[in-house]
Amino acid sequence: MSNAARSAEFLTKFHSERDAITAQIEVLKAKSVTAQDVQHVASRLSQLSASMSGALDFLPAYDQRLCHQQVKDLETAVEGLRSKIPKARFAFKRKQPIAGESSQATSTTATPPPESTNAQGGVADISRSASSRQLAYISARDIFEGQQSASSDVTLSSLDTCIVNLVPSGNKQDPNTTVTALYARQLNRCLVLLGDVQGSVRFEDCVNCVVVLGCHQFRMEKCRRTDAYIHVRSIPVIEESQGIRFSSYPTTIENVSRTLSQESRHHAVKDFSWIRDTPSPNWSKLPEGSQVNWPALMKQLREPDAGKDVAWVTEVVAQYSPTLSMSGHEDAIQE
Repeated sequence: MSNAARSAEFLTKFHSERDAITAQIEVLKAKSVTAQDVQHVASRLSQLSASMSGALDFLPAYDQRLCHQQVKDLETAVEGLRSKIPKARFAFKRKQPIAGESSQATSTTATPPPESTNAQGGVADISRSASSRQLAYISARDIFEGQQSASSDVTLSSLDTCIVNLVPSGNKQDPNTTVTALYARQLNRCLVLLGDVQGSVRFEDCVNCVVVLGCHQFRMEKCRRTDAYIHVRSIPVIEESQGIRFSSYPTTIENVSRTLSQESRHHAVKDFSWIRDTPSPNWSKLPEGSQVNWPALMKQLREPDAGKDVAWVTEVVAQYSPTLSMSGHEDAIQE
């Protein structure tokens, strides 16, 4: 099949699914939405975005930019829905009367509503987040609030000089958690480490960060001076970003790297802000000599959490955050 025929077939399917997602969003706008509602439409949108990434090899540049913008518009609409999700309310339950006590006594312990579970018995369909933190070490126990088995999207926002470590430890005592999608925005001088994210990953307005993860789809928007060590199964996309350096997922993180399947396309980057035929100056391959000393970092991360205080986080972030100069990149963004 020719590229023209493949493009026509893809666009027909893309427009059909785009229209279906748009209709679903309009229905949800008129009702009280739940986390499950948003999770469902976000999952469909993630699949649509992934299909677009998979079509970049044959789709004409004009159609690439058009589809990309349409996906961004839908993502904005989904974020609007997410902001409408009611906050969880806690109900106080009565304590069972004990002999000699009044039956009117009540407990002061708040009991949250039951959470839905997935087929494996883990908590499902609940978006987890960490936001507005500074000089903090954030682990899976913090994100998943002590759940031993959970699967959900994760949102990171407004973090400054933080370490987010969601890499599976392989220790049976630690939570068995799965990140289905990751959205990170407004991160400054952060180390973000994950295993294999099941769906899409998006970073927005992030500066001086180190990102380590596996995923199906990877996107960066309005990011600066960030190193990405990724295993990605579709073409990674950047937009309005500068000083982005890419490398492969570190083999030192053995319990993750040995499970990553398919070939990684971490160096097949598409820059939607660079419309010329020449290579984009906004990203580059990360030189071997500039890469993180992964054995040393992983040793530090395996230290007991009790010792990971402000001083420890400050030292580790200062040691591993990118120092790439932005000289010569100021005018690289093209309208």
